[in-house]
Amino acid sequence: MKNTIVSIILFITVIGFVSFAHNELIDLCDAINMDSERIEELINEDNWDKAYEESVSLLSKLKDESLVSSMYINHVELDQLVDNTVLVTVNVKCKSKNDALASLHVVKYNSNRIKEMQNPKLRNIL
Repeated sequence: MKNTIVSIILFITVIGFVSFAHNELIDLCDAINMDSERIEELINEDNWDKAYEESVSLLSKLKDESLVSSMYINHVELDQLVDNTVLVTVNVKCKSKNDALASLHVVKYNSNRIKEMQNPKLRNIL
């Protein structure tokens, strides 16, 4: 009886953690997409100083809020997001519009791909 109760408690704990981590990851991906859109608008307006501040803010958000997500998904995908966000920050600092926009689109693509992989579909399972 004791083993059954412990097993049920562990199962509920795991389900709770997975639900929490899933919601945190989806919220992080949504925030990345919104921030990326704002940075893209600033780059297109040639507002480089504000775009740099926003890109640094996005980078710090990724580093600070990705702890739970890194336990939930493959850390390589989060590392790619961080690496590409660093690249966006460097390109914005150098005022390289084409490279900054290209890197920003890679960040958005990776964020959308991570979010899409969280939906249970046959191709995600196999």
